[in-house]
Amino acid sequence: MPLDKSETYPGLQVQDVDGNVGVVRWIGRMEKAQKPPNNDVGTYAAVEFTRPHNGLLRCNGVWGGQQYCASPEGSVEFIKPRFLEKEKNTASVQALRSMCGGVADFSDAQLIKFLIARKYDVSQSA
Repeated sequence: MPLDKSETYPGLQVQDVDGNVGVVRWIGRMEKAQKPPNNDVGTYAAVEFTRPHNGLLRCNGVWGGQQYCASPEGSVEFIKPRFLEKEKNTASVQALRSMCGGVADFSDAQLIKFLIARKYDVSQSA
C-alpha cells in the first residue's frame, strides 16, 4: 500500500515500485525555486537506497545546489511518498539472497523474477 506523506519520516525503511530498498533520510516540500524532479512541486522523500547506481535521478543528497542529506553518490533519489511502500519481508528476502549466489546486485523484484524463472522451490529453502 503506497505511503501517505503523513506516515513518512526519516529513518523509515521503504521500497520503491521496483522493489529497491532504502531508508528515508529527509522529507519535506520542494517548490519551483528548488527545482524539484521533473519540475513537479510537492512533498518529497530523499531515499538512500542500499544499492547505488548512476540513474538519471540518483544523487548524493544534493539537489538543485541544496544539500538535503549526506549520502554516497548515486544512492539517493527524491521520490514522492505515494510511490513508496514500507519495506516488506526483509529477513525472508535476505535469506533467499544468501542462498542464491551471484544475485547481490539484484533488486528484490529482480531476485523474485530470477527465482520464478528458475522454478525455485522456496518452500524447500525455509
